[in-house]
Amino acid sequence: MEIITHRGFWNLKKDQNNIKALLKSLDLNYGVEFDVRDFNSNLVLSHDIPNNKSPKLEDFLKKIKNLNKYLIINIKSDGLNIKLKRLLKKYKIKNYAVFDMSIPDTLTYVKLNIKFLLRISKYENDLSLLQKSHGIWLDQFDKNFVSYEKINFYFKLNKKIFIVSPELHGRSYIQNWRLLKNISTKIPNAKIFLCTDFPNKANRFFNDKSYNI
Repeated sequence: MEIITHRGFWNLKKDQNNIKALLKSLDLNYGVEFDVRDFNSNLVLSHDIPNNKSPKLEDFLKKIKNLNKYLIINIKSDGLNIKLKRLLKKYKIKNYAVFDMSIPDTLTYVKLNIKFLLRISKYENDLSLLQKSHGIWLDQFDKNFVSYEKINFYFKLNKKIFIVSPELHGRSYIQNWRLLKNISTKIPNAKIFLCTDFPNKANRFFNDKSYNI
């Protein structure tokens, strides 16, 4: 199980999506998920409506060295694809994927050959773009959404599987993590990633056999 930090490695929520938190995640050998919007002709790091204090995406990318973990880019507004592709190319970012676009916008990412994750949840079940996708973003609005059968289905299609940990929706993660650990044991070659607010605890639970919760 590989760990993806939700909006960076932070202690206070005000530090989410800032450059320091994103770089800290990579320094700790975790992948990182973060939000991108446009503001004054620039791509910026922001979940909500951006402002003059929103960090520029380029200022983050230019500080990355020897990237070996995933950048998972949550697209928060349409029409970012051309600017984003230019930045990814400029800074030679290859270990990435984007997600959360509208369907019409997703089609432009497909045309531009930008790696994207197909979002699947209780409310989103359209698999028409599955073959073109780099992987799956499984969002657990429903506490019983993830199962061995579902993970194995995407594994057999050779898809990377990114899973949203329940605490991101205000629910307890304990039973879900135990289920995911059991699934990952049964499918040891599956490429499974967990996006979480508790990266250190998750890393110990999934990757340290002596640790339990």
